[in-house]
Amino acid sequence: MKLVTEQGCSSPGARHTWARDEAARAGYACAVSLRTARAAFLVIATVVALFAAAGQAQARSWVIQGDTVIGGYLVKKDGTLQGALERFGPPSRKLRDRASGWNGCDVTWRRLGLRIYFYNLGGRDPCVPQYGYFRNALMIGKRWRTANGLEVGDPMRSILQHHPAAERLATGAWWALVTRAFPYGDGGTYAGLAAKVNRGSVSAFSIYFQAGGE
Repeated sequence: MKLVTEQGCSSPGARHTWARDEAARAGYACAVSLRTARAAFLVIATVVALFAAAGQAQARSWVIQGDTVIGGYLVKKDGTLQGALERFGPPSRKLRDRASGWNGCDVTWRRLGLRIYFYNLGGRDPCVPQYGYFRNALMIGKRWRTANGLEVGDPMRSILQHHPAAERLATGAWWALVTRAFPYGDGGTYAGLAAKVNRGSVSAFSIYFQAGGE
């Protein structure tokens, strides 16, 4: 004979009343332990699922806010290579640019589909984190989207739906989503944030901003 109080929790019967009471108490304690363990497991499983969902969402989508923020990296408030490394982690490539007279540094995060060009006009090495200043960036891959909702992979007609003021540039392949006035020289404008179209779909975004450089 067995006294079953929870599936998997049972204790052998006994002839004496005190023995049966002890067995019942043992079975009850076992059942409580099982219920507690199940509750703890459900809590842990829920937390893990939430973190996994958040991680997947982060992996799927990185937001570009105008020409000021790239996936959390503050282009205008920070704009240094150090800030980019802190936000995006170690790059897959960092290359000093010989063509620019050694005042440029081309940095790529291949896993993110992100490439940023840093520079320094004061003779410092722009590949040194504190001396590299943001000039322009290229974002490719379907994780990237603008704060207005335009995503890599969207059809070209979506550009004006999400960015009504967008203008097609003379190059044909690029659309200016955010237009800025040059703060120096003879004036004029430039595309602070632009979208590239290839075969009828958005294939990349770019940001241009000279963050200092000396």
